[in-house]
Amino acid sequence: QEMKDQLAGFQNLQTNAQKVVNDLVSQNSLPTFNFTNDQLNLTKSLVEDLNHIITTQSYGSNAADQSKYFSAWKDSMTIPGDSISNSELDKKFNSWKDTNPNDINEKIDMTNITSEQVQELSLFTAALLNQIRQQLGIIEYTGTAKVTVGTVDLALQVAQLSSQKNADWGHYIYVLKQATYDHGLSSEPATDKDDYTSGINFYGESAQSGTTNLSMTMARAKELIANAISGMLFFDGYSDMGHTVAILGLYNISKEYS
Repeated sequence: QEMKDQLAGFQNLQTNAQKVVNDLVSQNSLPTFNFTNDQLNLTKSLVEDLNHIITTQSYGSNAADQSKYFSAWKDSMTIPGDSISNSELDKKFNSWKDTNPNDINEKIDMTNITSEQVQELSLFTAALLNQIRQQLGIIEYTGTAKVTVGTVDLALQVAQLSSQKNADWGHYIYVLKQATYDHGLSSEPATDKDDYTSGINFYGESAQSGTTNLSMTMARAKELIANAISGMLFFDGYSDMGHTVAILGLYNISKEYS
């Protein structure tokens, strides 16, 4: 019975996922990102070269910087200068505002976010990432971003632990490590030694940094997600394009799936 319930939950989520994507497209409720010809061409060249490297040589899926196109691609995607504020980034690449009345009227308490709200935000994010991969012409290599019952549960636990720990920064290791352990994705539980943040980690993001407002509308939450993605796309040179590589799905390219 438990297996049947899990299967029913998965099928229901997939049905909801397609409905959310259809609604977003029909209502023009997805932000769009404008890419230059250089960004389009170099991204495609990088991904095709990366696919060749991974399938013919002894490199794993983290081999993006081994491509002969990596430096030129990095330069094309990165905003010049050492720093840029979120507001400047928003004006330059993401002036989108969510005008959906349902999103504007729905309130989110970030200290007590619901599973349904996490699911909606996850589906929105996946739809946006897939639109970007499609725009860049790389989706045949990277596949699509998908939302599952497990990833929704994991994201909900990350949000709950972040609230309990009063953490509002991006790579809070304790929260990420414990959540991945509880969901069978890591063999090590978090300990007191993990009560820190790190610029490099293999678990993901624990919270949206840059905001301390724990009560907001669904519309504002989606706008913050779009803003964060724009930063990961166009201002990631400081992390050697690690965030960009991840959200574009370049880690998905492998010998197994090519």
